[in-house]
Amino acid sequence: MLVNPWNPLPENYTVQTVTLQNGLQVDERCYPDLQAMMDACRADGLNPVICSAYRTREVQESLYQQEVGRYLDEGYDQDAAEAEAGKSVAVSGTSEHQLGLAVDIVDIDHQILDESQENTEVQKWLMAHSWEYGFILRYPTGKSEITGISLLLPGVIFFHGVVHGHVGFHAITCWGKFRSRVVSLYDAIVKDKFGTLGTDKQV
Repeated sequence: MLVNPWNPLPENYTVQTVTLQNGLQVDERCYPDLQAMMDACRADGLNPVICSAYRTREVQESLYQQEVGRYLDEGYDQDAAEAEAGKSVAVSGTSEHQLGLAVDIVDIDHQILDESQENTEVQKWLMAHSWEYGFILRYPTGKSEITGISLLLPGVIFFHGVVHGHVGFHAITCWGKFRSRVVSLYDAIVKDKFGTLGTDKQV
């Protein structure tokens, strides 16, 4: 499922979660592959830490309003504050953290989600290997027009299945663009077989 400012989460969406050792939760469907990836990273001598995972609608709204408040305190008016806040914190209902399939992973010795995270060995390992476990880097540099998030958020990875992870790594490094490519391919196949586009289908 693609969730972003243009594709909000259904109001009645529910998640079956698994609780991690640190108390955070993830969708149970991604847990085995997430655990395997973390184990592999640690086996290579690194220390990855999951600092954020599943968020309820209420938690996401609270995070967004906190960011709005920060800009209001800096003198922005309400509209400008909401616009600026939305560049780094998704509006409730548009965050993949609410799916339980997105996690923020940082180096235990550098637990800051900014550009500097890209230079840690954990982040380099994730960029090289996360696709093997069905995860992709969710907000790559220079893809804000696709992701809807203009700030660089290294460490945010999204699970979409091991098979798609292999395809996504070798073809496209952004989930929104990857999914669009898959839908386009599906429509082309339907058109070739039936002579009409399957625009009402979901992949």
